[in-house]
Amino acid sequence: MRVSLEYVSRKFDEFNRLVFDGELKPIELRLSSSRRTLGMFVANRRRGLFSRPRVEDCHLQVSNRLDLPEEQVEDIILHEMIHYYIWINGIRDTSSHGQVFRKMMTDINSRHGRHISVRFNLTEEARNTDTAKRHHYLLLSVWDDGTYGLTPCVRSRIFEMHRLFSAIPTVRKVCWFWSTDPWFNSYPRFRSAKYLKITPEMTARLGAATPCVCDGKTFRPET
Repeated sequence: MRVSLEYVSRKFDEFNRLVFDGELKPIELRLSSSRRTLGMFVANRRRGLFSRPRVEDCHLQVSNRLDLPEEQVEDIILHEMIHYYIWINGIRDTSSHGQVFRKMMTDINSRHGRHISVRFNLTEEARNTDTAKRHHYLLLSVWDDGTYGLTPCVRSRIFEMHRLFSAIPTVRKVCWFWSTDPWFNSYPRFRSAKYLKITPEMTARLGAATPCVCDGKTFRPET
């Protein structure tokens, strides 16, 4: 399912009543189009010795980018509500997902039969529901040992990435491609000289991409 604000609001009220004994005041709810951050609790910390957390200074957002199972969406909302509970009550934790968070998570999972986790793993089926077209700048590196690597690159780092890989002694060749294929949406965009080992599926997708030329100063499709 793809969430709506009405759905998030309804689930927030439901879980506030059933799980948090109605202790959480309503806060601003938002939707995002993020693929990697499925849910987020955002709080703006005010300065001052006697400043206390205020409802007006925070919001909770849930991504509607992917078509996820409803149970997973519910767990994402609950995950962020735990963050909200800890923050609004001024509870100190050892880290973002520290001892307090994990104790509350384990307790809710046990009492309510939930599967809240620190990180949510996406199924291949869920990843494939992301059909948004984005610009993908793809560096293919050919290494001396016969390895082929693929580096999806942040646009602003194209020239820097070209320089970094070209300077590696064991890199035999650097090739560039551009694509809007949603299949590449599932991969991170690197900002440093990292790469993914080429798979047969990647090879097939690159075959349909546009070959490009990069000389460290210009980037353009091959003519």
